[in-house]
Amino acid sequence: MIRNCVILATTVLCALGLPGVASSAVLVEIEELPTGIYGTVSGSLDTTGLMVFGGIFSGNAIFPDQARILVSPVGGATSGLAFSDEIFDIDDLVFGDGGRAVFVSTGGLFAISKTNQSSFPRGSSVIRLPAAYTSGDEISSAFSITGQSFSDIGIFPNVTRKVTLVNNDTITVRTIAPVPTPGSVLLALSGVAAIVSLKRRRRTRQRA
Repeated sequence: MIRNCVILATTVLCALGLPGVASSAVLVEIEELPTGIYGTVSGSLDTTGLMVFGGIFSGNAIFPDQARILVSPVGGATSGLAFSDEIFDIDDLVFGDGGRAVFVSTGGLFAISKTNQSSFPRGSSVIRLPAAYTSGDEISSAFSITGQSFSDIGIFPNVTRKVTLVNNDTITVRTIAPVPTPGSVLLALSGVAAIVSLKRRRRTRQRA
């Protein structure tokens, strides 16, 4: 009952735009570059009104088809906290159709996933952060998958997925891929035309 009152009060105050209740946001950007895929996690989370439990978490991987992103500081088991509410659904953040892809990471613990912990309803979507995380602290992590492209591991290019938590905080996953310029498209078409022309000449010579 108290928790519901806190959530309702927070929602109303945010809607009114009153000072001191500005919503926080977490942004996950995943970019495709010529040398590989690079991701960053930035922002902060207001944990007011969210359910929380502790635990040991590990993993350095993304699952585009499940929107799971698991970043551990050193790739091993790390103590942390998991936060959730009744409306956060990780399925709304799906950013591809590929399965598990492992990466190298730096920075602090960050993850979005589902959990089977008894503290939450089975299959709840959660945000995982360091054990020492305090509401409003900065979140900063990074990861990379060298030598791979979006198509290699099944990431949709240039899409934005966003969810809003019960306290008006937002989590956004954005993928960024280079868009072919008109010049590069013309160059590619001219290359195809040259290949077709060469094949035709060869056929003509063979018939002669």
